[in-house]
Order: sequence, then C-alpha cells, then structure tokens
Amino acid sequence: MPNAGCRIVGAALKCCRMNIIEDMGGPTVVAQLLGIKPPSVSGWGGRIPGGRCVELERITGGRITVDQMRNDITWVRVPDAAWPHPDGRPCIDLAAAPHPETSTARG
Repeated sequence: MPNAGCRIVGAALKCCRMNIIEDMGGPTVVAQLLGIKPPSVSGWGGRIPGGRCVELERITGGRITVDQMRNDITWVRVPDAAWPHPDGRPCIDLAAAPHPETSTARG
C-alpha cells in the first residue's frame, strides 16, 4: 500500500516528493541552498537524489528528514553530535535490497 501522498502510475509507485521542494520555496530556492542551477532541481521530477536528501536534511537543520524525502531508500543513522537530527547523520544502507541510488550519484 503506498504511503500518503503516493499513487500508482502505470506499474510504478510515484510519490509526491515535489511537495517538499515546493514547501521549501520551489526549485530556485532549493537550487540556491544546494549551490546548483534550478533546472537541475526541476530535472529530478520530484524524486530527490539520495545524496541531495542528506544535504537538504543538514541545510534545513533536520526540519526535513531524509526519510520524508525518500522513504524508498533504506537509511541508517550514524551517531554524530554535530548533525541536526538527534539520531545522527543518515547513510544509505548498501547491504539492504539493491536500489538504483546506492551509487554515489548526487544529481
């Protein structure tokens, strides 16, 4: 069963992560926060790359978590007192079921 904000499109699950980008002020604001160009953010099609999720969690002070942005990725937390989330910084669990974003691609 899809999570709230998700729907089945054809055979694929399409989650509405674009709302997070819009909630942050849109692609231009997100691009400025990340130091990239707005077309890059728009090019994600609402699917924020895993590496960018980590950056956005840090930039937002943990207000938006990697789990909220990409709950289809298996995240683990490494204790890190300097990270804004109380459980530490997020890492992608490479030993979990294969996922296309287990590479270092950051989009």
